[in-house]
Amino acid sequence: MNKFIKYGLLNIFLSCIVALIGYSIFFQIHKKEVASSVNQKINMHAKQVETFITDVVSSINSISTMAYYEKDNKKINDNMAQIKQSDPRIINLYVLNEDAIAVNSSSELMLNKKVESLAFFYQYADVNLVSISKVRKNLLNEGVVYISKPIVNAKNKVFVVAEIDINTIGTVIDTIEKNSNITIKDLDGSKIFESRDQLPYIYSKSLIFQKAPWSLTISSGSDTKMTAIQESFALFIISFIIITIIQALYFYIQEKNRTLQMIDDINKQKKEMIGLMAANTAHEIKNPLTSVIGFIDIIQMKYDDNHQNPHFDIVKGELKRINNIVGQFLLLGKPTKVESEVHNIVDIIKEVVQLLQYEFDYSRIKLIIKYDDNDIFVDIPEDQFTQVMINILQNAKDAMHSNRIGIIEMVVGKDRENAFISIKDNGIGMDAKSLHQLFDPFFTTKDNGTGLGMSVTKGIIEASHGQIHVNSQVNIGTKIFITFPLASPNNYEI
Repeated sequence: MNKFIKYGLLNIFLSCIVALIGYSIFFQIHKKEVASSVNQKINMHAKQVETFITDVVSSINSISTMAYYEKDNKKINDNMAQIKQSDPRIINLYVLNEDAIAVNSSSELMLNKKVESLAFFYQYADVNLVSISKVRKNLLNEGVVYISKPIVNAKNKVFVVAEIDINTIGTVIDTIEKNSNITIKDLDGSKIFESRDQLPYIYSKSLIFQKAPWSLTISSGSDTKMTAIQESFALFIISFIIITIIQALYFYIQEKNRTLQMIDDINKQKKEMIGLMAANTAHEIKNPLTSVIGFIDIIQMKYDDNHQNPHFDIVKGELKRINNIVGQFLLLGKPTKVESEVHNIVDIIKEVVQLLQYEFDYSRIKLIIKYDDNDIFVDIPEDQFTQVMINILQNAKDAMHSNRIGIIEMVVGKDRENAFISIKDNGIGMDAKSLHQLFDPFFTTKDNGTGLGMSVTKGIIEASHGQIHVNSQVNIGTKIFITFPLASPNNYEI
C-alpha cells in the first residue's frame, strides 16, 4: 500500500509540474490571441467611426451647398431630417445664422433656437474645411460634439452644424465588445466615453483617429487567466492519467519479465534435469551398444568376410543411427568446454559443406556460400561446431518443398567484435507456434525426428558465448543468424 501511495504522490507532483508549465504556455498563447484580436477590433471600430465621420462631413458639404442655392427652407429641413434618420448617432443637423440661431434644422423643435454662441463655432472654424469641436453638453445635457463648416457669402446662413451623440458612438462599440473595456478620449486626455462596467484585462491597445481629435482604447482578456487555468487543469488530469498508464505498463512489464524469468529458470532447470537424465541414460546405453557393435564386426568377419550378406550392413547402419541418437542425448545438457579451442570456422564450414554436398545435389538443392573473409577464428570445439553446422544444414535440406528447386544461401563473415553466419532457405518455413518451440527438447515437426538437434545446437552455441536468432515465414522460408565472439588467431593450433 505504501508503494502505491508513494507512486500516487509522485504522479500528482509530476502532473502539477506539467500543469504549471502548461499554464504558462497556454497563458502566453491566449495573450497573443487576445492581442491579435484587440488589434483587429480596434482597427475595425476606428475604421467604422472614421467612415461615419466621413459620411457626416459629406452630408454637411451637401447641406452647405443646398443652403447656399436653395431658397425653400422646407426642402432643406426635409433633407436634413432624412439624413438624421439614417444614423442614430446624429442628434440634429442645423444651419445657423450670424446670431447662432437655427434657421434650418432636422428637428422642428430646434428651429429659431440658439444652439451655441457663434464665437464657439468660430474658434474651430476654418474656411472651406470641416471642423470638430471638443465634447460639450447640449441643451438636453447630453455629451455631444459639433461637426461644423462655415458657409461663405450666404445671407443669414453662416454655419452648417451636425450635432453628434458621442455616447452613442461609444455605446455601439461597447455593445459589440461586451468582454472588453472601451475608452474614448480627446487629445488632451479627457475621457469622452468609458464602459460602465470596468473588467480586468491583460492587454490594452490605443489608436488615434485620423479624422477626429480622439483616441480609442480597447482593453481585453478578462477571462484569459481562467481559460488558461481550466486548460492546465485538463492537462493535469490528462498527464495524471498518462503517467498512471505508463506506471501501470512499467509494473506490468516488470511483472511480466519476472514471470518470464521464472519460466526461463524453470525451463533451464527442466532442461538440465532432462540433460542429466539423458546423459546418464545415454551412458548406460552406450557401453553395451559399443560392445554390440564390436561383436557384430567380429561376427561379420567370421561369417561374412567378403560382405556378401546385406543384413550385416543393415544392422550396423541401425546401430550407428542409435549411436548418433545417444550422442545427441549426451549433448542435450549444456556442453561444458574442458579447455579453450580456437578454430578457423571457415575451414570447418568448408569441410561440412563438402561432406553434405552429395546429399544436396541428390535432393536438387542449390547451396550458395559467400565468405567475406577466409580467416575467422572462434573459440569453440571443432566437433561441436561441426555438429551445429550439420544440424542446421540438414534441417534446411529437410525443410525444402518437394516440387521446386531448393536454395540455401549462406554468408560467413565478421565485424570488429563478432563472427557471424547467416543461413537462409526457401523451404516450407514455420508458423509462430513452431518457431516459439523450436529450441525445446524433443520438439520436432519431422515424422522421424528426435527433437534434439536444435536444442543441442543452441546449447553448443550459448556455451561458446554465441547467439542464435531465427526468423521464419510459412511457405517463404527460414533465416538463421548466428554470432560468436571473435578469438585471437594467436591461440589457433594447426
